[in-house]
Amino acid sequence: MLLNHLMDGIIDRITSERKFKGDYNNKDLSAGARKGLIDYLAIQVHNQIIADAADSGQMPNDIKFIFGHTHTPFLENMDVNSDKYKDNRPKPYPAGYPTRFDLYNTGGWVVDTFTPEKTHGGAVVFIDDDLNAASVKMYDETDYAVVPDSTSPNSLVDRLKGMVTAGELCTGFSDIARHEVEVRRDVLKILTR
Repeated sequence: MLLNHLMDGIIDRITSERKFKGDYNNKDLSAGARKGLIDYLAIQVHNQIIADAADSGQMPNDIKFIFGHTHTPFLENMDVNSDKYKDNRPKPYPAGYPTRFDLYNTGGWVVDTFTPEKTHGGAVVFIDDDLNAASVKMYDETDYAVVPDSTSPNSLVDRLKGMVTAGELCTGFSDIARHEVEVRRDVLKILTR
């Protein structure tokens, strides 16, 4: 009985987390998460680059940032000077530091809702020897197609698109993902009865 009560509390917390945080269901990141990400890139990552570049004295021209944030795989070319972000920039912004960042989010690869959510899914991010990056969205809960994409055209994403078209990449994955998401949703329903 105590174990059932504990499980009920855990499941309730998991399935209702985004309700309390706000706007994760229909956006890539909440306003608070965007601000935190910009602060992280402009302060912590900048300081690490400065420390690592002490010998060469070079600042990179562009930065690709790959992370795994809850539920929603996405990619974006974020310009902190744009109207969407400029109010979230730390002041002063580091001089000579890039203001554009290629963001690649792998998503959370979790199933914690009773109905399919288009924004929920998972992706894998690849980087080649030339530092080209590409995200392969493996699924979202309403479309199980494997879709390679990138923040900018490059040879890696072209190669991955060719592999998907030719059926060389992830053959059968979509059917397996659809089945496994439904299995996890059924387990969630059982646990929350």
